[in-house]
Amino acid sequence: MKDWWKTFFRPSIFPIADLIEHPDTRSEIRALSRLLPRGCRVLDVGCGIGRHSIALSEIGYEVTGLDYSRPFSADARRRARRLAAPVRFIRGDMRSMPFREEFDAALSLWTSFGYFTDFKDDLRTLSGIFRALRPGGLLIMDMINGDRLEEFFVPKYWGRMGRVWSLEESRVLGGTDRALLTDRIYIRPGGRVSRAKTFVRIYNRARLRRALTHAGFVGVRFGAGLRPSRRLGVRLLAMARKPAGSLSVKPIAKNR
Repeated sequence: MKDWWKTFFRPSIFPIADLIEHPDTRSEIRALSRLLPRGCRVLDVGCGIGRHSIALSEIGYEVTGLDYSRPFSADARRRARRLAAPVRFIRGDMRSMPFREEFDAALSLWTSFGYFTDFKDDLRTLSGIFRALRPGGLLIMDMINGDRLEEFFVPKYWGRMGRVWSLEESRVLGGTDRALLTDRIYIRPGGRVSRAKTFVRIYNRARLRRALTHAGFVGVRFGAGLRPSRRLGVRLLAMARKPAGSLSVKPIAKNR
């Protein structure tokens, strides 16, 4: 499972392109536009094919997207050129980001955090985001809600990502470092099948607050996820800021 993310995030395995025009993506963009001041500089960490980065640039944000995946980064650049979207896409490791006080806000969306088997790498990522933000800059994270995971946990799940059907078989790794281990099968039109295994560290509010505080963030607040869900509480939205400044954002509703 170590470094599974190096090979998983490519179109031939993970068919995320079908989500670009999905209603959930549009809902997430609308929610972000209510939280971020128009025109601010945004860093999208783990941006993938740029489905949020490009959409945000189209409504007035100055966006830089960072992702390790070579094929996803290439797809993002091609799509940005085709749409004339002025997004800067950088291929890089989120544990060693080169930025320092460049951004008003940073995003980690759709559970793009907790992929490393060593917990210290998660802390390195948060510290890098902290350095990348200007004083007063905001971090917005959207992920699986570890406080409600057992309530909503389904060991086997059939789902659909656009035209692609997926079968996910998951188990929870317990102990002091809880994580979600998933065997994934994707079935594309024509019967093409891809398989993969993934690891995602489970964060509840208490654990995420400790990690954010360790990185230097203050004012940590939590709410429901960015997109509507029939299962209230299955997603977790976290907001925190870098001290010594201010950025005007609207408050988020508390998660029940």
